[in-house]
Amino acid sequence: LRRLLKYKDAVVTQHGQLSLNRDYVWVDAWALQMLCARDSRSLEGEALLRHAQTVLDLYRGPFLAEAESPWAFTLRDRLRSQCRRHLSAVVKRLETGGRRDDVPDLLNRAIEVDPVNEEFHLQLMQCHRAQGDYVEGTAAYHRCCELLKKLSGTEPSVTTRALEREMANEALHKT
Repeated sequence: LRRLLKYKDAVVTQHGQLSLNRDYVWVDAWALQMLCARDSRSLEGEALLRHAQTVLDLYRGPFLAEAESPWAFTLRDRLRSQCRRHLSAVVKRLETGGRRDDVPDLLNRAIEVDPVNEEFHLQLMQCHRAQGDYVEGTAAYHRCCELLKKLSGTEPSVTTRALEREMANEALHKT
């Protein structure tokens, strides 16, 4: 491994365990954890949007998706949860900060990366509803149904189904 990385100090041994030396090796999972742990409340507007896009650039889907080792599963779950929580909070801040028009593209990108994350689908539906775009909101619902069924064998939650019915009623009353 040291030869492959071309630095003998890139790999360290502590207490009988091998690990990578952060002074020599950059790991996207570490960068993602640091970015999601960063307090982004000071960011606004374009800077906040770029921050969210960087998170999505780093989170490209489940960590070591094929690995079945307990340590990989634990880190995979932790990274997914951190990314979900962080992006959901950023989306809410973008909406309240007057960047609502940027939110659908960001959420669609988040759904591409994590298609079974129902919270992203729900936020996308809510965003379209707030903009009065019931056609896009309904399309987002159907995409959610399709992806959840295909990828996880589940159906949308009661909350997501209720939002779709509310949008359908609002669309009828609007016409």
